[in-house]
Amino acid sequence: MLREQAYDVVIIGGGITALSHAWMAHQRGMRVALLQTGGSIDPGHTGSMLQVGHGPEQQALVQESRRLWLDWAGKAGFQVDTRGLWLLCRDMLETRVAEEFMDSTPAGARRADWLDPTDLDAALPHAAGALHFADEIQLDPSIASEAMTRWLSRAIDYFPHRQVLAVESGRVHTPTGVLKADRIFVAAGQHPWMPQSWNTPWQQYRCRLHVLNVQAAAPQPARPTVLSGLSLTHYATFAQCPSVQSLREQQQAVAPQLARHGMHLIMATGPDGSDILIGDAQAASPAEALVDDQTVDDALVDLAQATLGIQLQVRQRWQGSYLRTNQSSLCTEPVRGVHLVSLAGAASSLAPALANAAFAR
Repeated sequence: MLREQAYDVVIIGGGITALSHAWMAHQRGMRVALLQTGGSIDPGHTGSMLQVGHGPEQQALVQESRRLWLDWAGKAGFQVDTRGLWLLCRDMLETRVAEEFMDSTPAGARRADWLDPTDLDAALPHAAGALHFADEIQLDPSIASEAMTRWLSRAIDYFPHRQVLAVESGRVHTPTGVLKADRIFVAAGQHPWMPQSWNTPWQQYRCRLHVLNVQAAAPQPARPTVLSGLSLTHYATFAQCPSVQSLREQQQAVAPQLARHGMHLIMATGPDGSDILIGDAQAASPAEALVDDQTVDDALVDLAQATLGIQLQVRQRWQGSYLRTNQSSLCTEPVRGVHLVSLAGAASSLAPALANAAFAR
């Protein structure tokens, strides 16, 4: 006989978005069921929150997520790196865009400081300077997810790999019974039970991601996460800078393959300086074919070597994909009490704060 179980909230999903909502609901004293669906988080991830990728309208959310990550790390027992982030500038045009970004922000609200070459370590000989985002944090999403799941499994009703057959207002149907709740949250993903009409607002597509684990001939200094000047045209944060279009044209003329693959450089050095995670290249549009391409990995390595001025040996490669949408974040309610949450690749930086807000109401 099928069972009926009653909760305050039921959460469906297998990633940071679902875990964040489960955590915050539990913190509010609610009876929570988490149906963890889908696979584990891919280890191919540089782990940076990349606050720099979010505009001023989302900075309050990003800062709240940062605060929550530090709190969760202490409780669940995983590491958060607080060394910050350097966005390196290597020529006059990149430096000009960085200066315009600094000048456009009132001193009291600045998210970054400018570092001269003498402020950077000697292993970055080609940099003309850098924007320093001191509040940036880095974590391993797969390790954080495992730690949060262990912690939550002792505090809530946790159903790993539980199949969902259907969801309607107030009810989640599974092969073993029905879970009843006034509030149901579904983290965006490929759910076979989901009606097509629920997915329509997202215009979902798969985005290709390339990440590599490389090793330098000699250990690198402990340094913040490093971005290259390509990030100045990759992120909308810098879109209003007057010189950004000139920089984009320069980049497309010098290295058109980087723009074609939606590529920019992220380098995260491990604690002992021996391993460096570098990424990433992404499909630039829904129409771009997801083709495994060795030349993309080679271009990433060449870019990292040119930035660091050293030779790198590839130890491990990840070529995967993740779900993107036409909007940076989206929460819809297709039927009463059922909330669909899509964060379009920004779960680490937005999910904790949005989950906190969802249960503060």
